[in-house]
Amino acid sequence: MELLPYGLVTAVAVDPVTPSTVYAAATGPANVVYKSMDAGTSWKALDTGTLIGLVQTVFIDPITPATVYLGTASGILKSINAGATWESASAGLPGYVSAVAIDPFAPTTLYAGTGGASIFTGKDAGGVGVFKSMNAGATWSHTSTGLPARSLNTLVVDPTAPSTLYGTVGAFILKSEDASDNWIATNLVDDTAALGIDPTTPSTLYVGTDSGVRKSTDGGVSWAVAGPDLPVSAIAIDPVMPGRLYAAALTQPETSPDSAWVHTVISSTDAGATWIDVGPRCATLDLDASVCAGVDVHTLAIDPVTRGRLYAHVEVVSPFFFFAPAATAGRHQQPNALVKSTDGGATWNEVGAGLPADYWVVALAIDPSAPRRLYAGTDGVGVFKSTDAGVTWVGTGLTDGQVTGLAIDPVTPSTLYAGTDGSGVFKSTNAGATWSMLNTGLPNTPTIFALAIDPITPSRLFAATDDGIFSIQQVAAAVATLTLKDNANKPARKSLTVTSKDAAIGAFGGSAGSGDDPTVNGGTLRVTSVAAGFDDTYPMPKSGWTYIGNPTDGQGYRYRDAKLVNGPVKAATLRKGVLQLSAKGAGLGQTLGSNPDPVSVVLQTGAKRYCTSFGTATGATTKFTAGKQFAAKNAAPPATCPP
Repeated sequence: MELLPYGLVTAVAVDPVTPSTVYAAATGPANVVYKSMDAGTSWKALDTGTLIGLVQTVFIDPITPATVYLGTASGILKSINAGATWESASAGLPGYVSAVAIDPFAPTTLYAGTGGASIFTGKDAGGVGVFKSMNAGATWSHTSTGLPARSLNTLVVDPTAPSTLYGTVGAFILKSEDASDNWIATNLVDDTAALGIDPTTPSTLYVGTDSGVRKSTDGGVSWAVAGPDLPVSAIAIDPVMPGRLYAAALTQPETSPDSAWVHTVISSTDAGATWIDVGPRCATLDLDASVCAGVDVHTLAIDPVTRGRLYAHVEVVSPFFFFAPAATAGRHQQPNALVKSTDGGATWNEVGAGLPADYWVVALAIDPSAPRRLYAGTDGVGVFKSTDAGVTWVGTGLTDGQVTGLAIDPVTPSTLYAGTDGSGVFKSTNAGATWSMLNTGLPNTPTIFALAIDPITPSRLFAATDDGIFSIQQVAAAVATLTLKDNANKPARKSLTVTSKDAAIGAFGGSAGSGDDPTVNGGTLRVTSVAAGFDDTYPMPKSGWTYIGNPTDGQGYRYRDAKLVNGPVKAATLRKGVLQLSAKGAGLGQTLGSNPDPVSVVLQTGAKRYCTSFGTATGATTKFTAGKQFAAKNAAPPATCPP
């Protein structure tokens, strides 16, 4: 890992085909574009030649990633050789480009949002709407009918319907349904601060503004008031029950309406029609007005599996505006507490037996695979753990230091990370029993402001520090097994099983409805061995594929053909870094008269391919019985995928 040489980073883009290739634009003594080919371990400044002014955005062609675009204060620069050389692609553009978007199905079609605000002064750069290019940036035309003549903040193409675009301009929500020819600009009056999209009905959107929540049920064409007249800074939709919404809002304390405002949680159980304050209150914590003016919510966690279960760490606000413990007998003898609701915030109860009374919980994390298991980071005594949904807590192996953030590996939840104030990053691979430092490459064990795990490659961890953003790619032991069985006398007993745990699998497939979605176009399974002389491809038609969860949550896919109607593949699962396959019957083509080591397996849906190899060449432990069985365990990823 290595910090960029200098400057404030203004834009970052990751190569969609080779994720270890990253481009970053920075400003400081000069405006520079850097490139890393090892996931941020080292960086090289690119010679952009004509580059003048701040780089506002970097965008990579999703199909031909050697083509890279820079949106700058003086137009667009384009490279067709991965940044080696650059040329202007600004014919017809007025100047400052604040956003670039590309049609995912026709990458020669580009959109550019103009204008922007100075990152130093906030002064508007004078945008004049959106421009469109149909020839990869050679020429541009103004396509802003209906847009206000102001600077665009964002510009996004719908990944499943690329003629639909969305954008934002201050208090305006923008939408085009005809590839940017015409726009509808809806003025929400107040500046927007948060956006939420219903996962089951994507045409339903919620926006948090300075004066409450706004809702659209027609993809942003029209908006209606859907919330109380309070500043809303965040919106969350219950993953189990999408009609239930939560929002972070500012309100005045219960008993001192003229005092400073406090943060609370408001909730709607009818998709925004009505809202109630479900944040912990003085009364729900059995505190009277003599010791409690209000309750300020600092940390909130929503159980991703169990409906209505919330956790919050709260501060009791004294009527005298300083932190003072409650005086009621036997109840709440500290000015802060961990509280829990099992009914969506209607009632709250104090939990947290075993947590230190003199320290605050500043981070909460819930194990997605076992939501009764929680971790709490404190501001001085390390990390605590609960296995009974927060009722009781015990210390973990990390007992010292101020924890600033927690992150749980989504594929291997026993692996978790803790960011600290001044001691860097710690890692545990046994659910918190023991911890080790993970600070190689970090400068002087810095303060960690935030941690994030790559959802596609969980072995890659990002850390935001007071010296910049760092990443580390950890090398994890490969876990992949294969068993092939052959029976010349009874071909119906042939079988194939594959299990592979690899973060590169991700949820696999494309987004719902895309060409890579197996429920749309199906897939194929290829099994090949040069040594044994077989190379067979088996169909997995779309009729056998279903979503795990629903089309919008990205959990993965499942294939079922129990009666082998479509071929020998009986079942397959692609979910969160796990691939499982089973096939059987005379339709399998493998023969084991000779040792097949190595065997390659390729699962393909659309243009997406997942490949792995099994054999001694990949470091696996193998066992071969002529004419009967070949088995390989703990195979490493292949160097290349079969063509």
